[in-house]
Amino acid sequence: MIADGAPGRARRPWWPLLFVAVATAIMLPELLWGLSASDSYRYNLLWTDEFTSQFAAGNPWPRWLSQSWDGLGAPTFYHYPPLFFWVAALIRTPLFHLVGAQAAASLASLLILAASGGAMYLWLRRFGSPIAALVGALAYEAAPYHLYDIFARGSLAEASAYAALPLVPMAIDRIADRRRGGVALLAGGYALLVLGHMPSALLASISLIPAYFLYRVRPLGAAVALRGAGGILLGLALSAAYLWPAIELLPFTLSEAFGGAWFDPLNWAFWTPQRWPSAGRAMLNILFASTALIATIAAFFGRRSDADRGALRFWALLAIALFLLIAGFPPMLWQISQMTMVQFPARLMPDADFVAITALVIARPPLARPLTIAALLLAIMGWLVMAQTMIGRTYGVRSIAARSQALVLDDRRDAPTFLPAAVPMPIAPDERFGANPSLVRLPERGWLVRGQGARISVSQDGERIDATVETPSATTLVARRYAYPIWRVRDERGSIIVPTAQPVTGLVTWPTPAGRHHYRLEPGPAPGERASLLVSFLALMLLGLTLWQPRRTSLRKVLPFTARTSS
Repeated sequence: MIADGAPGRARRPWWPLLFVAVATAIMLPELLWGLSASDSYRYNLLWTDEFTSQFAAGNPWPRWLSQSWDGLGAPTFYHYPPLFFWVAALIRTPLFHLVGAQAAASLASLLILAASGGAMYLWLRRFGSPIAALVGALAYEAAPYHLYDIFARGSLAEASAYAALPLVPMAIDRIADRRRGGVALLAGGYALLVLGHMPSALLASISLIPAYFLYRVRPLGAAVALRGAGGILLGLALSAAYLWPAIELLPFTLSEAFGGAWFDPLNWAFWTPQRWPSAGRAMLNILFASTALIATIAAFFGRRSDADRGALRFWALLAIALFLLIAGFPPMLWQISQMTMVQFPARLMPDADFVAITALVIARPPLARPLTIAALLLAIMGWLVMAQTMIGRTYGVRSIAARSQALVLDDRRDAPTFLPAAVPMPIAPDERFGANPSLVRLPERGWLVRGQGARISVSQDGERIDATVETPSATTLVARRYAYPIWRVRDERGSIIVPTAQPVTGLVTWPTPAGRHHYRLEPGPAPGERASLLVSFLALMLLGLTLWQPRRTSLRKVLPFTARTSS
Protein backbone atom coordinates (compact mmCIF):
# COMPACT_ATOMS: atom_id res chain seq x y z
CA MET A 1 0.00 0.00 0.00
CA ILE A 2 1.44 3.39 -1.01
CA ALA A 3 1.03 6.29 1.41
CA ASP A 4 0.03 9.79 0.32
CA GLY A 5 3.01 11.65 -0.98
CA ALA A 6 4.99 8.49 -1.75
CA PRO A 7 6.28 7.91 -5.28
CA GLY A 8 3.73 6.23 -7.51
CA ARG A 9 0.63 8.00 -6.19
CA ALA A 10 -0.48 11.52 -7.09
CA ARG A 11 -1.25 13.73 -4.13
CA ARG A 12 -4.81 15.01 -4.20
CA PRO A 13 -5.11 18.81 -4.25
CA TRP A 14 -6.33 20.21 -0.95
CA TRP A 15 -6.75 23.86 -1.91
CA PRO A 16 -10.37 23.56 -3.19
CA LEU A 17 -11.44 22.62 0.33
CA LEU A 18 -9.80 25.78 1.65
CA PHE A 19 -11.78 27.96 -0.77
CA VAL A 20 -15.00 26.20 0.26
CA ALA A 21 -14.14 26.69 3.94
CA VAL A 22 -13.49 30.43 3.46
CA ALA A 23 -16.68 30.80 1.43
CA THR A 24 -18.61 29.04 4.20
CA ALA A 25 -17.16 31.42 6.79
CA ILE A 26 -18.12 34.43 4.64
CA MET A 27 -21.68 33.20 4.08
CA LEU A 28 -22.17 32.11 7.71
CA PRO A 29 -24.31 35.17 8.61
CA GLU A 30 -26.80 34.27 5.87
CA LEU A 31 -26.69 30.57 6.67
CA LEU A 32 -27.50 31.36 10.31
CA TRP A 33 -29.93 34.28 10.04
CA GLY A 34 -31.32 34.22 6.53
CA LEU A 35 -30.89 36.06 3.24
CA SER A 36 -29.25 39.46 3.58
CA ALA A 37 -31.64 42.43 3.67
CA SER A 38 -29.83 43.93 0.68
CA ASP A 39 -31.04 46.44 -1.89
CA SER A 40 -32.22 43.53 -4.05
CA TYR A 41 -33.63 41.33 -1.28
CA ARG A 42 -37.08 41.28 -2.91
CA TYR A 43 -35.77 40.13 -6.28
CA ASN A 44 -33.25 37.63 -4.89
CA LEU A 45 -36.05 35.96 -2.95
CA LEU A 46 -38.68 36.05 -5.72
CA TRP A 47 -36.42 35.04 -8.57
CA THR A 48 -34.71 32.24 -6.68
CA ASP A 49 -38.03 30.87 -5.49
CA GLU A 50 -39.81 30.71 -8.85
CA PHE A 51 -36.77 29.95 -11.02
CA THR A 52 -35.83 26.97 -8.86
CA SER A 53 -39.48 25.84 -8.59
CA GLN A 54 -39.95 25.81 -12.36
CA PHE A 55 -36.56 24.14 -12.81
CA ALA A 56 -37.54 21.38 -10.38
CA ALA A 57 -40.81 20.95 -12.33
CA GLY A 58 -38.88 20.21 -15.53
CA ASN A 59 -38.30 23.63 -17.13
CA PRO A 60 -34.51 23.90 -17.61
CA TRP A 61 -34.59 27.63 -18.39
CA PRO A 62 -37.55 29.46 -16.80
CA ARG A 63 -37.74 32.78 -18.62
CA TRP A 64 -41.32 33.85 -17.95
CA LEU A 65 -42.07 34.04 -14.22
CA SER A 66 -45.77 33.25 -14.13
CA GLN A 67 -46.31 34.04 -10.43
CA SER A 68 -44.83 37.55 -10.54
CA TRP A 69 -47.10 40.56 -10.10
CA ASP A 70 -49.83 38.54 -8.41
CA GLY A 71 -50.02 36.05 -11.29
CA LEU A 72 -49.80 38.60 -14.13
CA GLY A 73 -46.34 37.29 -14.99
CA ALA A 74 -43.03 38.90 -15.88
CA PRO A 75 -40.43 38.27 -18.64
CA THR A 76 -37.62 38.56 -16.09
CA PHE A 77 -35.24 35.92 -17.39
CA TYR A 78 -35.59 36.98 -20.99
CA HIS A 79 -33.49 39.92 -19.79
CA TYR A 80 -31.71 38.92 -16.59
CA PRO A 81 -28.77 36.48 -16.88
CA PRO A 82 -29.49 32.97 -15.53
CA LEU A 83 -26.12 31.60 -14.35
CA PHE A 84 -26.49 32.29 -10.62
CA PHE A 85 -30.04 30.93 -10.58
CA TRP A 86 -29.04 27.76 -12.40
CA VAL A 87 -26.57 27.12 -9.58
CA ALA A 88 -29.31 27.77 -7.01
CA ALA A 89 -31.68 25.45 -8.90
CA LEU A 90 -29.12 22.64 -9.02
CA ILE A 91 -28.78 22.96 -5.24
CA ARG A 92 -32.49 23.16 -4.46
CA THR A 93 -33.92 20.62 -6.92
CA PRO A 94 -32.72 17.42 -5.21
CA LEU A 95 -33.56 18.91 -1.78
CA PHE A 96 -36.70 20.81 -2.73
CA HIS A 97 -38.70 19.98 0.40
CA LEU A 98 -35.75 20.64 2.70
CA VAL A 99 -34.16 23.80 1.27
CA GLY A 100 -36.09 27.02 0.83
CA ALA A 101 -35.41 29.80 -1.63
CA GLN A 102 -33.40 31.84 0.87
CA ALA A 103 -31.10 28.94 1.73
CA ALA A 104 -30.71 28.04 -1.97
CA ALA A 105 -29.61 31.61 -2.76
CA SER A 106 -27.10 31.63 0.12
CA LEU A 107 -25.69 28.23 -0.82
CA ALA A 108 -25.37 29.32 -4.46
CA SER A 109 -23.43 32.39 -3.31
CA LEU A 110 -21.21 30.08 -1.24
CA LEU A 111 -20.40 27.83 -4.20
CA ILE A 112 -19.76 30.72 -6.57
CA LEU A 113 -17.54 32.40 -3.97
CA ALA A 114 -15.49 29.21 -3.69
CA ALA A 115 -15.36 28.94 -7.50
CA SER A 116 -14.03 32.50 -7.75
CA GLY A 117 -11.18 31.64 -5.40
CA GLY A 118 -10.40 28.44 -7.32
CA ALA A 119 -10.44 30.19 -10.71
CA MET A 120 -8.17 32.96 -9.40
CA TYR A 121 -5.75 30.41 -7.95
CA LEU A 122 -5.46 28.64 -11.31
CA TRP A 123 -4.67 32.01 -12.87
CA LEU A 124 -2.16 33.17 -10.24
CA ARG A 125 -0.12 30.02 -9.80
CA ARG A 126 1.86 30.71 -12.99
CA PHE A 127 3.13 34.02 -11.57
CA GLY A 128 4.56 32.99 -8.23
CA SER A 129 4.86 30.39 -5.53
CA PRO A 130 1.83 28.25 -4.65
CA ILE A 131 1.57 30.06 -1.29
CA ALA A 132 1.54 33.49 -2.94
CA ALA A 133 -1.08 32.30 -5.43
CA LEU A 134 -3.19 30.87 -2.63
CA VAL A 135 -3.06 34.07 -0.57
CA GLY A 136 -3.92 36.14 -3.64
CA ALA A 137 -6.83 33.88 -4.53
CA LEU A 138 -8.23 34.09 -0.99
CA ALA A 139 -7.92 37.89 -1.10
CA TYR A 140 -9.80 37.91 -4.40
CA GLU A 141 -12.51 35.62 -3.01
CA ALA A 142 -13.00 37.86 0.03
CA ALA A 143 -12.44 41.24 -1.68
CA PRO A 144 -14.50 43.96 0.07
CA TYR A 145 -16.45 44.89 -3.07
CA HIS A 146 -17.17 41.19 -3.64
CA LEU A 147 -18.81 41.04 -0.20
CA TYR A 148 -20.48 44.41 -0.81
CA ASP A 149 -22.14 42.94 -3.91
CA ILE A 150 -23.60 40.04 -1.92
CA PHE A 151 -24.57 41.58 1.41
CA ALA A 152 -25.28 45.26 0.66
CA ARG A 153 -26.28 45.63 -2.98
CA GLY A 154 -27.58 42.09 -3.31
CA SER A 155 -26.32 41.88 -6.89
CA LEU A 156 -25.71 38.14 -6.77
CA ALA A 157 -25.38 37.91 -10.54
CA GLU A 158 -22.71 40.61 -10.53
CA ALA A 159 -20.85 38.76 -7.78
CA SER A 160 -20.72 35.72 -10.06
CA ALA A 161 -18.56 37.74 -12.48
CA TYR A 162 -15.70 37.27 -10.03
CA ALA A 163 -15.78 33.52 -10.76
CA ALA A 164 -15.88 33.79 -14.57
CA LEU A 165 -13.46 36.69 -15.05
CA PRO A 166 -10.10 34.87 -14.42
CA LEU A 167 -10.96 32.26 -17.07
CA VAL A 168 -10.71 34.81 -19.89
CA PRO A 169 -7.10 36.04 -19.40
CA MET A 170 -6.14 32.46 -18.54
CA ALA A 171 -7.44 31.41 -21.96
CA ILE A 172 -5.68 34.32 -23.68
CA ASP A 173 -2.42 33.09 -22.14
CA ARG A 174 -3.01 29.59 -23.49
CA ILE A 175 -3.65 30.99 -26.96
CA ALA A 176 -0.55 33.20 -26.79
CA ASP A 177 1.56 30.24 -25.62
CA ARG A 178 0.03 28.05 -28.38
CA ARG A 179 -1.22 25.52 -25.87
CA ARG A 180 -4.16 23.24 -26.56
CA GLY A 181 -7.64 24.25 -25.40
CA GLY A 182 -7.10 28.00 -25.38
CA VAL A 183 -9.88 28.83 -27.84
CA ALA A 184 -12.35 26.54 -26.06
CA LEU A 185 -11.49 28.01 -22.65
CA LEU A 186 -11.81 31.56 -23.99
CA ALA A 187 -15.20 30.79 -25.54
CA GLY A 188 -16.48 29.05 -22.41
CA GLY A 189 -15.12 31.66 -20.01
CA TYR A 190 -16.52 34.58 -22.00
CA ALA A 191 -19.92 32.86 -22.34
CA LEU A 192 -20.02 32.29 -18.57
CA LEU A 193 -19.21 35.96 -18.03
CA VAL A 194 -22.10 37.02 -20.28
CA LEU A 195 -24.52 34.50 -18.77
CA GLY A 196 -23.39 35.56 -15.31
CA HIS A 197 -23.82 39.32 -15.58
CA MET A 198 -24.16 41.20 -18.86
CA PRO A 199 -23.08 44.66 -17.55
CA SER A 200 -19.91 43.13 -16.09
CA ALA A 201 -19.21 41.36 -19.39
CA LEU A 202 -19.70 44.63 -21.30
CA LEU A 203 -17.37 46.55 -18.98
CA ALA A 204 -14.69 43.84 -19.11
CA SER A 205 -15.03 43.81 -22.91
CA ILE A 206 -14.03 47.47 -23.15
CA SER A 207 -11.25 47.37 -20.56
CA LEU A 208 -9.50 44.30 -19.17
CA ILE A 209 -10.11 41.81 -21.98
CA PRO A 210 -8.99 43.89 -25.02
CA ALA A 211 -6.08 45.38 -23.06
CA TYR A 212 -4.70 41.99 -22.02
CA PHE A 213 -5.44 40.52 -25.44
CA LEU A 214 -3.35 43.22 -27.15
CA TYR A 215 -0.61 42.92 -24.55
CA ARG A 216 -0.21 39.16 -24.95
CA VAL A 217 -1.29 38.40 -28.48
CA ARG A 218 -0.36 41.44 -30.59
CA PRO A 219 3.39 40.65 -30.82
CA LEU A 220 2.70 37.06 -31.95
CA GLY A 221 1.20 37.71 -35.36
CA ALA A 222 -2.16 37.66 -37.10
CA ALA A 223 -2.76 33.90 -36.86
CA VAL A 224 -2.68 33.90 -33.06
CA ALA A 225 -4.79 37.07 -32.95
CA LEU A 226 -7.42 35.44 -35.17
CA ARG A 227 -7.62 32.44 -32.83
CA GLY A 228 -8.27 34.80 -29.93
CA ALA A 229 -10.90 36.73 -31.86
CA GLY A 230 -12.48 33.41 -32.86
CA GLY A 231 -12.69 32.40 -29.20
CA ILE A 232 -14.55 35.61 -28.30
CA LEU A 233 -16.95 35.19 -31.23
CA LEU A 234 -17.57 31.57 -30.25
CA GLY A 235 -18.29 32.71 -26.69
CA LEU A 236 -20.83 35.21 -28.00
CA ALA A 237 -22.44 32.46 -30.07
CA LEU A 238 -22.61 30.19 -27.01
CA SER A 239 -24.45 32.92 -25.10
CA ALA A 240 -26.69 33.86 -28.07
CA ALA A 241 -29.63 31.97 -26.53
CA TYR A 242 -29.65 34.64 -23.84
CA LEU A 243 -28.28 37.68 -25.68
CA TRP A 244 -30.39 37.58 -28.85
CA PRO A 245 -33.87 37.55 -27.24
CA ALA A 246 -32.73 40.01 -24.54
CA ILE A 247 -31.71 42.55 -27.18
CA GLU A 248 -34.66 41.92 -29.49
CA LEU A 249 -37.21 42.20 -26.67
CA LEU A 250 -35.79 45.36 -25.12
CA PRO A 251 -38.31 47.65 -26.89
CA PHE A 252 -41.17 45.66 -25.31
CA THR A 253 -40.08 46.45 -21.74
CA LEU A 254 -40.65 49.50 -19.58
CA SER A 255 -37.27 51.04 -20.37
CA GLU A 256 -38.24 54.29 -18.62
CA ALA A 257 -37.98 52.39 -15.34
CA PHE A 258 -34.19 52.51 -15.78
CA GLY A 259 -34.49 56.23 -14.99
CA GLY A 260 -33.85 57.89 -11.66
CA ALA A 261 -30.87 59.65 -10.14
CA TRP A 262 -29.70 56.41 -8.50
CA PHE A 263 -29.15 54.75 -11.90
CA ASP A 264 -27.39 57.59 -13.74
CA PRO A 265 -23.67 56.67 -14.02
CA LEU A 266 -22.54 60.30 -14.04
CA ASN A 267 -24.23 60.91 -10.69
CA TRP A 268 -21.63 58.61 -9.13
CA ALA A 269 -18.61 60.49 -10.55
CA PHE A 270 -16.04 61.01 -7.81
CA TRP A 271 -15.63 64.73 -8.52
CA THR A 272 -19.35 65.67 -8.28
CA PRO A 273 -20.31 65.06 -4.62
CA GLN A 274 -23.26 67.42 -5.01
CA ARG A 275 -24.88 64.88 -7.38
CA TRP A 276 -24.24 61.73 -5.34
CA PRO A 277 -27.54 59.90 -4.68
CA SER A 278 -25.91 58.46 -1.54
CA ALA A 279 -22.77 59.98 -0.02
CA GLY A 280 -22.09 56.79 1.96
CA ARG A 281 -22.24 54.55 -1.13
CA ALA A 282 -20.08 56.95 -3.14
CA MET A 283 -17.44 57.07 -0.39
CA LEU A 284 -17.37 53.27 -0.31
CA ASN A 285 -16.82 53.22 -4.09
CA ILE A 286 -13.91 55.62 -3.66
CA LEU A 287 -12.48 53.44 -0.87
CA PHE A 288 -12.71 50.23 -2.92
CA ALA A 289 -11.30 51.79 -6.10
CA SER A 290 -8.47 53.56 -4.26
CA THR A 291 -7.48 50.33 -2.51
CA ALA A 292 -7.13 48.50 -5.83
CA LEU A 293 -5.20 51.37 -7.44
CA ILE A 294 -2.76 51.90 -4.56
CA ALA A 295 -2.17 48.15 -4.25
CA THR A 296 -1.26 47.93 -7.94
CA ILE A 297 1.06 50.95 -7.75
CA ALA A 298 2.65 49.46 -4.61
CA ALA A 299 3.33 46.28 -6.57
CA PHE A 300 4.96 48.24 -9.40
CA PHE A 301 7.32 50.20 -7.14
CA GLY A 302 7.93 47.30 -4.80
CA ARG A 303 8.91 44.68 -7.39
CA ARG A 304 11.68 42.30 -6.45
CA SER A 305 12.92 41.55 -9.95
CA ASP A 306 13.57 43.80 -12.95
CA ALA A 307 12.35 40.93 -15.13
CA ASP A 308 8.82 41.77 -14.01
CA ARG A 309 9.08 45.45 -14.96
CA GLY A 310 7.19 45.12 -18.28
CA ALA A 311 4.33 43.07 -16.87
CA LEU A 312 3.92 45.31 -13.83
CA ARG A 313 3.97 48.42 -16.01
CA PHE A 314 1.07 46.97 -17.99
CA TRP A 315 -0.95 46.12 -14.88
CA ALA A 316 -0.24 49.55 -13.34
CA LEU A 317 -1.38 51.41 -16.45
CA LEU A 318 -4.50 49.24 -16.63
CA ALA A 319 -5.21 49.91 -12.94
CA ILE A 320 -5.01 53.66 -13.55
CA ALA A 321 -7.37 53.37 -16.54
CA LEU A 322 -9.85 51.33 -14.49
CA PHE A 323 -9.73 53.83 -11.62
CA LEU A 324 -10.50 56.69 -14.02
CA LEU A 325 -13.42 54.75 -15.51
CA ILE A 326 -14.83 53.97 -12.06
CA ALA A 327 -14.40 57.62 -11.15
CA GLY A 328 -16.64 58.55 -14.11
CA PHE A 329 -14.00 59.63 -16.63
CA PRO A 330 -14.40 60.33 -19.50
CA PRO A 331 -17.95 61.65 -18.98
CA MET A 332 -18.93 61.24 -22.62
CA LEU A 333 -18.39 57.48 -22.36
CA TRP A 334 -21.00 57.21 -19.60
CA GLN A 335 -23.50 59.17 -21.72
CA ILE A 336 -23.62 56.52 -24.48
CA SER A 337 -26.99 54.77 -24.32
CA GLN A 338 -25.53 51.28 -23.89
CA MET A 339 -23.25 52.50 -21.09
CA THR A 340 -26.04 54.29 -19.23
CA MET A 341 -27.75 50.91 -18.83
CA VAL A 342 -24.68 49.73 -16.88
CA GLN A 343 -25.90 52.21 -14.23
CA PHE A 344 -22.93 52.05 -11.85
CA PRO A 345 -19.30 52.64 -12.94
CA ALA A 346 -18.24 50.77 -9.78
CA ARG A 347 -19.25 47.59 -11.58
CA LEU A 348 -15.68 47.68 -12.91
CA MET A 349 -14.44 46.72 -9.44
CA PRO A 350 -14.11 42.97 -10.21
CA ASP A 351 -11.67 43.95 -12.98
CA ALA A 352 -9.82 46.35 -10.66
CA ASP A 353 -9.53 43.72 -7.91
CA PHE A 354 -8.31 41.16 -10.45
CA VAL A 355 -5.61 43.54 -11.71
CA ALA A 356 -4.44 44.57 -8.23
CA ILE A 357 -4.14 41.04 -6.88
CA THR A 358 -2.38 39.81 -10.03
CA ALA A 359 0.19 42.61 -9.74
CA LEU A 360 0.76 41.92 -6.03
CA VAL A 361 1.37 38.21 -6.63
CA ILE A 362 3.83 38.99 -9.45
CA ALA A 363 5.79 41.57 -7.43
CA ARG A 364 5.32 40.28 -3.86
CA PRO A 365 6.38 43.73 -2.53
CA PRO A 366 7.83 44.01 1.00
CA LEU A 367 5.20 44.82 3.60
CA ALA A 368 7.39 47.58 5.07
CA ARG A 369 6.96 49.83 2.02
CA PRO A 370 4.66 52.87 2.64
CA LEU A 371 2.44 52.17 -0.39
CA THR A 372 2.01 48.54 0.63
CA ILE A 373 1.08 49.58 4.16
CA ALA A 374 -1.40 52.15 2.79
CA ALA A 375 -3.07 49.56 0.53
CA LEU A 376 -3.28 47.06 3.40
CA LEU A 377 -4.81 49.64 5.75
CA LEU A 378 -7.42 50.62 3.15
CA ALA A 379 -8.26 46.94 2.56
CA ILE A 380 -8.65 46.38 6.31
CA MET A 381 -10.93 49.41 6.49
CA GLY A 382 -13.04 47.95 3.69
CA TRP A 383 -13.25 44.56 5.41
CA LEU A 384 -14.26 46.17 8.72
CA VAL A 385 -17.05 48.12 7.00
CA MET A 386 -18.23 44.98 5.27
CA ALA A 387 -18.11 42.91 8.49
CA GLN A 388 -20.44 45.45 10.09
CA THR A 389 -22.67 45.38 7.01
CA MET A 390 -22.80 41.58 6.89
CA ILE A 391 -23.88 41.32 10.53
CA GLY A 392 -26.27 44.26 10.35
CA ARG A 393 -28.01 43.06 7.18
CA THR A 394 -28.60 39.57 8.61
CA TYR A 395 -28.50 39.39 12.43
CA GLY A 396 -29.67 42.98 12.76
CA VAL A 397 -32.94 42.35 10.88
CA ARG A 398 -33.64 38.78 11.97
CA SER A 399 -36.69 39.86 13.99
CA ILE A 400 -38.50 41.15 10.88
CA ALA A 401 -37.11 38.65 8.37
CA ALA A 402 -40.13 36.32 8.40
CA ARG A 403 -42.55 39.23 8.04
CA SER A 404 -40.53 40.70 5.17
CA GLN A 405 -40.49 37.36 3.37
CA ALA A 406 -44.27 37.01 3.73
CA LEU A 407 -44.85 40.53 2.35
CA VAL A 408 -42.61 39.89 -0.66
CA LEU A 409 -44.21 36.55 -1.47
CA ASP A 410 -47.74 37.86 -1.04
CA ASP A 411 -48.24 39.62 -4.38
CA ARG A 412 -44.74 38.98 -5.79
CA ARG A 413 -44.09 42.47 -7.10
CA ASP A 414 -41.18 42.01 -9.49
CA ALA A 415 -38.63 44.46 -10.91
CA PRO A 416 -40.35 47.39 -12.69
CA THR A 417 -37.56 47.42 -15.28
CA PHE A 418 -38.97 44.19 -16.73
CA LEU A 419 -42.59 45.27 -16.85
CA PRO A 420 -44.12 45.17 -20.35
CA ALA A 421 -44.00 48.55 -22.09
CA ALA A 422 -47.80 48.98 -22.02
CA VAL A 423 -47.94 49.02 -18.21
CA PRO A 424 -48.21 52.58 -16.82
CA MET A 425 -45.08 53.93 -15.13
CA PRO A 426 -45.30 53.51 -11.35
CA ILE A 427 -43.70 56.94 -10.73
CA ALA A 428 -41.91 59.63 -12.72
CA PRO A 429 -38.53 58.45 -14.04
CA ASP A 430 -36.69 61.45 -12.60
CA GLU A 431 -37.31 60.37 -9.02
CA ARG A 432 -34.28 59.32 -7.00
CA PHE A 433 -34.83 55.56 -7.11
CA GLY A 434 -36.71 55.33 -10.41
CA ALA A 435 -39.79 53.14 -10.69
CA ASN A 436 -41.24 51.80 -7.44
CA PRO A 437 -42.83 48.31 -7.54
CA SER A 438 -45.05 49.06 -4.53
CA LEU A 439 -46.87 51.79 -6.50
CA VAL A 440 -47.87 49.58 -9.44
CA ARG A 441 -51.67 49.22 -9.50
CA LEU A 442 -52.59 45.58 -9.99
CA PRO A 443 -55.93 44.77 -11.68
CA GLU A 444 -58.50 42.68 -9.88
CA ARG A 445 -58.29 38.93 -10.20
CA GLY A 446 -60.30 37.21 -12.90
CA TRP A 447 -60.89 37.69 -16.62
CA LEU A 448 -62.93 40.46 -18.17
CA VAL A 449 -65.44 40.39 -21.04
CA ARG A 450 -66.34 43.79 -22.42
CA GLY A 451 -70.01 43.47 -23.34
CA GLN A 452 -73.42 43.07 -21.70
CA GLY A 453 -74.78 39.57 -21.37
CA ALA A 454 -71.42 37.92 -22.07
CA ARG A 455 -70.41 34.86 -20.02
CA ILE A 456 -67.01 33.18 -19.69
CA SER A 457 -65.64 30.01 -18.13
CA VAL A 458 -61.91 29.48 -17.71
CA SER A 459 -59.76 26.43 -16.95
CA GLN A 460 -55.99 26.40 -16.53
CA ASP A 461 -53.27 23.77 -16.88
CA GLY A 462 -49.94 25.33 -16.01
CA GLU A 463 -49.56 28.36 -18.26
CA ARG A 464 -52.03 27.00 -20.82
CA ILE A 465 -55.44 28.62 -20.35
CA ASP A 466 -58.70 27.56 -22.03
CA ALA A 467 -61.58 30.02 -22.12
CA THR A 468 -65.11 29.48 -23.41
CA VAL A 469 -67.05 32.67 -24.16
CA GLU A 470 -70.74 33.16 -24.95
CA THR A 471 -71.64 36.67 -26.02
CA PRO A 472 -74.70 38.09 -27.83
CA SER A 473 -72.59 40.72 -29.59
CA ALA A 474 -68.99 41.34 -30.60
CA THR A 475 -66.87 42.15 -27.58
CA THR A 476 -63.31 42.14 -26.26
CA LEU A 477 -61.76 39.51 -24.04
CA VAL A 478 -59.12 40.59 -21.51
CA ALA A 479 -56.94 37.90 -19.93
CA ARG A 480 -55.28 38.48 -16.58
CA ARG A 481 -51.77 38.20 -17.98
CA TYR A 482 -49.34 40.94 -18.84
CA ALA A 483 -49.03 41.29 -22.60
CA TYR A 484 -45.69 40.26 -24.09
CA PRO A 485 -44.67 38.84 -27.47
CA ILE A 486 -44.70 35.26 -26.16
CA TRP A 487 -48.48 34.80 -25.95
CA ARG A 488 -50.35 32.80 -28.62
CA VAL A 489 -54.16 32.65 -28.98
CA ARG A 490 -56.02 30.01 -31.02
CA ASP A 491 -59.76 29.77 -31.52
CA GLU A 492 -61.89 26.62 -31.83
CA ARG A 493 -60.95 26.28 -35.53
CA GLY A 494 -57.24 26.44 -34.77
CA SER A 495 -56.89 29.90 -36.31
CA ILE A 496 -54.23 32.10 -34.75
CA ILE A 497 -55.32 35.42 -33.28
CA VAL A 498 -52.66 38.04 -32.56
CA PRO A 499 -53.36 39.50 -29.10
CA THR A 500 -52.57 43.08 -28.21
CA ALA A 501 -51.95 44.99 -24.97
CA GLN A 502 -54.81 46.80 -23.30
CA PRO A 503 -53.75 50.47 -23.11
CA VAL A 504 -54.66 51.15 -19.47
CA THR A 505 -53.55 47.92 -17.78
CA GLY A 506 -51.11 46.33 -20.24
CA LEU A 507 -53.03 43.03 -20.13
CA VAL A 508 -53.47 40.57 -23.02
CA THR A 509 -56.63 41.33 -25.03
CA TRP A 510 -58.21 40.24 -28.32
CA PRO A 511 -61.57 40.75 -30.10
CA THR A 512 -64.34 38.16 -29.82
CA PRO A 513 -67.26 37.99 -32.31
CA ALA A 514 -70.82 37.23 -31.25
CA GLY A 515 -71.67 33.62 -30.45
CA ARG A 516 -70.04 30.81 -28.53
CA HIS A 517 -66.29 30.50 -28.96
CA HIS A 518 -63.42 28.61 -27.41
CA TYR A 519 -59.92 30.09 -27.07
CA ARG A 520 -56.61 28.71 -25.91
CA LEU A 521 -54.00 31.12 -24.57
CA GLU A 522 -50.51 29.76 -24.03
CA PRO A 523 -46.94 31.02 -24.11
CA GLY A 524 -44.66 30.29 -27.03
CA PRO A 525 -41.13 31.22 -28.05
CA ALA A 526 -40.24 34.90 -28.06
CA PRO A 527 -38.90 36.62 -31.18
CA GLY A 528 -35.43 35.26 -31.86
CA GLU A 529 -35.66 32.58 -29.19
CA ARG A 530 -35.64 29.50 -31.43
CA ALA A 531 -33.00 30.87 -33.79
CA SER A 532 -30.78 31.87 -30.86
CA LEU A 533 -31.06 28.39 -29.33
CA LEU A 534 -29.97 26.92 -32.65
CA VAL A 535 -26.97 29.28 -32.79
CA SER A 536 -25.93 28.34 -29.25
CA PHE A 537 -26.36 24.64 -30.00
CA LEU A 538 -24.20 24.87 -33.12
CA ALA A 539 -21.62 26.85 -31.16
CA LEU A 540 -21.61 24.13 -28.50
CA MET A 541 -20.98 21.51 -31.19
CA LEU A 542 -18.15 23.63 -32.60
CA LEU A 543 -16.70 23.98 -29.12
CA GLY A 544 -16.66 20.19 -28.83
CA LEU A 545 -14.83 19.95 -32.14
CA THR A 546 -12.15 22.36 -30.93
CA LEU A 547 -11.53 20.07 -27.95
CA TRP A 548 -11.65 16.80 -29.87
CA GLN A 549 -8.42 15.79 -31.52
CA PRO A 550 -8.08 12.22 -32.80
CA ARG A 551 -5.20 10.36 -31.30
CA ARG A 552 -2.51 10.07 -33.90
CA THR A 553 -0.80 6.71 -34.06
CA SER A 554 2.36 6.27 -36.05
CA LEU A 555 2.14 3.79 -38.94
CA ARG A 556 5.50 2.47 -37.88
CA LYS A 557 3.96 1.32 -34.57
CA VAL A 558 0.96 -0.31 -36.25
CA LEU A 559 2.74 -1.70 -39.29
CA PRO A 560 6.43 -2.09 -38.42
CA PHE A 561 7.24 -3.55 -41.83
CA THR A 562 6.46 -0.19 -43.44
CA ALA A 563 9.61 1.33 -41.93
CA ARG A 564 11.96 2.70 -44.57
CA THR A 565 14.92 0.43 -45.36
CA SER A 566 18.30 1.50 -46.66
CA SER A 567 18.78 1.24 -50.40
